[in-house]
This record gives sequence, structure tokens and C-alpha cells, in this order.
Amino acid sequence: MRYLAIDQSYQNIGFGISEDNQLITCWSVNLSKFKKKTTKRKYISKSVALAIVKYRVDFVIVERTRLFSQKFLSQATVIALGGLVSTIVDASYPKLVYSVDTRSWKSKVLGSAKSDKEDAVKFVSKLGFDVDHDAADAACMSLYPFKTGASLKEEK
Repeated sequence: MRYLAIDQSYQNIGFGISEDNQLITCWSVNLSKFKKKTTKRKYISKSVALAIVKYRVDFVIVERTRLFSQKFLSQATVIALGGLVSTIVDASYPKLVYSVDTRSWKSKVLGSAKSDKEDAVKFVSKLGFDVDHDAADAACMSLYPFKTGASLKEEK
């Protein structure tokens, strides 16, 4: 099975593709050239659809939106990230989209739920890829389904 993982945000978006526990490729895109969120979502939608076709992707993975961060609920953040997940789900159809918990993929792929972005960059660099933290996170997420005990939740 081939997985496309997406580290979604409105600033930079990371993409990672893996098959049989092997990272195939990863990259990131800086979205600052687009001023409106609508334009960013349209770009993301096209990018996701193209990646699915180009790399013959079977499943798509996104990072699960956390409702609380440091005991704080940001309604604006939840709405914005929910919009990105919906954009990715729609662009991926009919492929299934799964979400993964950040702490879970970090634990299974990097060895600790408390791993930081620099740990992900170092890990992916050792696999032979020159990456920033967005591409590194997506790359690690794409490897996650191949780990024992991986937990994926379908997004609809």
C-alpha cells in the first residue's frame, strides 16, 4: 500500500509518500505567496489531487486536529484546520483519508511522543532526504501506518 501523508497548515504544507515502510519522496510548499485562505485551499486541493495520481497513492493521511493545546481551546484554529482537512478529504475522493494523532506517530516513528520537529528532520535526513520540518513531519507520518500498533481514524 502507498500512503500520501500531509502535514497541513496555512503557512507551509508538507507532503510525504511511503510504500512498504520505505519513504519514496517528500517535499513542502510555502503558501505565503497566496494571500487568501480560499486561494490556499484551492492550491492544496489541486496539489493533493495531482500527488494522488502522479504517485499512485492508495490512502491519504492527515494530522488529527487537536482540540486542546496546553489546556487551551482555540475555536479559530479548530475551524481553520477543519477546513483544511475537509479540503484534503474532498480532493482525495474516492481515496480514503485517515487522521493520525501527533503523539502517536512521533512515538511509533521517532521513538518518543515528545520528539520535536528537529528530531523529525534528523530522522528523515538519515534516510537521504534534504527536508524542512514540514516535509519531515509528513514523511514520518507516511511511515506511521507500517508500524505495529498504528492507529488510524477515517475522516469523512
